[in-house]
Amino acid sequence: MEKEKEIKVEEKTVPKVKESKKKKNVGVILLIVGLFLVIMGLISYILYPYINTFVLEFLPNSETEEVDEEEDLDSCSTLWWFDDSSVKCEEDEFCGTYMYEGLYTFETEAECNNELPEAEEENTDEVITGDIVSVTVPEGWTLVEYMDGDGATMLSDGTYTGLTALKIFNPQNENVFSMMAVSGIGFAGCSDYAKFSDESESYYQEQVSNNTDSGITMEEHDYTSTVYSEFDWLGTTIRRITDLYYYDTKEGNNYFEPPCVPGLIVLEGLTFEDSFGYVGEAYFYGLEDIAETSEYEIVDDILESMETV
Repeated sequence: MEKEKEIKVEEKTVPKVKESKKKKNVGVILLIVGLFLVIMGLISYILYPYINTFVLEFLPNSETEEVDEEEDLDSCSTLWWFDDSSVKCEEDEFCGTYMYEGLYTFETEAECNNELPEAEEENTDEVITGDIVSVTVPEGWTLVEYMDGDGATMLSDGTYTGLTALKIFNPQNENVFSMMAVSGIGFAGCSDYAKFSDESESYYQEQVSNNTDSGITMEEHDYTSTVYSEFDWLGTTIRRITDLYYYDTKEGNNYFEPPCVPGLIVLEGLTFEDSFGYVGEAYFYGLEDIAETSEYEIVDDILESMETV
């Protein structure tokens, strides 16, 4: 009976020793796994920027687009990554927001391209108001009114009152455009005719008929395929082809009906009077030979801005 008791005691104590060893082994394994995870986390945190750069530079087919260093400052999406050697401003300051070592982000294309809004150019145009008209001219340009017979070379002898000439001067004080009163001359027939794509056939035939009656030969200029500049001058439609002007003699329809005497115009509100009480409205006008091609459009704009006072 004593032997049986001893054996039972031994059977009870042996399992307890084995269970204690197993618990110690599990604790060691858990500790090792925990340390391994911590170490891997630290390594991933340290190497993440370099891994991201590797993906951008060597894996163009990945979800992140490849960035070409030569295009860093030319094209950007909402968010781009750059290394610190390619995103310096003119004053050697970094652009963008610092993210990691050597990496910056840009939120707009303007920031990426290092662009600043352009300053608005100051408007230096000047309004000149005379006794008869007012105009808007660029800086340095002037318009001069000539009254009571001054400035005109095509008036018959006598005294005159009112506007007898207008002249436009460039910044070099050169007379590039003139408009001068004319009197004492008359015209018959239609010696010069400008054909445009929107001409009136009936108006054209009328001029041909007048020439037949007066015996005048018509010289025709075909501008049906020619590019021209068009603007409004005191309510009259003007077309300029190089340095030549034509105006519409009959406003309010779908046709352009040019004058038979180029260079001669009548404009509403511009008149002069001679000593006999005759009111003249005709003015010779045009660009001067000294005018440069680059000045033609400037003169157009000045004439278009003209208003009577």
